[in-house]
Amino acid sequence: PSFTLGIDWGRKELQFCLLNEYGDIFDNRALANEPETVLAWLTQWSAQTKSDVKSWHVAIESAHPPVVRLLESLGMAYFILHPQHTPRLRQLFRQSKAKDDAHDAWLLATSLRKMPECFESQETPQESVIALKYTVDFYQDCVKRSTQLINKIHALLEKGFAPLYRLKLD
Repeated sequence: PSFTLGIDWGRKELQFCLLNEYGDIFDNRALANEPETVLAWLTQWSAQTKSDVKSWHVAIESAHPPVVRLLESLGMAYFILHPQHTPRLRQLFRQSKAKDDAHDAWLLATSLRKMPECFESQETPQESVIALKYTVDFYQDCVKRSTQLINKIHALLEKGFAPLYRLKLD
């Protein structure tokens, strides 16, 4: 691959480390965990490097749906490393066992370049499969929100009509 990208996932931020074809760090930064921000960054670096992101290989620690959906929609090849393997790989490259997101993103990208057998390759699904995944995610989100609304309405009704409930029981 022309470029290798390591992504260390966090709830609020994603740490990215982009390595060039020689394994040198091209960029290493934290971005907000928002698809629009990540897409803008990928588009910027794709234009700046004059390379198609479809030719990049991406290493991620585990398959987090928002990240994976974005990679799949762009047709990027991604490889997953089980989270329990990261501390072992970390020990190969430095003495400290402390977690450092920037280092872990670099570690993922470097490990994919040097030890691809540690990763599980993921095939990029067809567009219809991606669309189905988005539909299922949307449906699950709708179910979750409707359940929350039902619970709120129920709580309001119980609060407002509590005296009537007591009368009925007596």
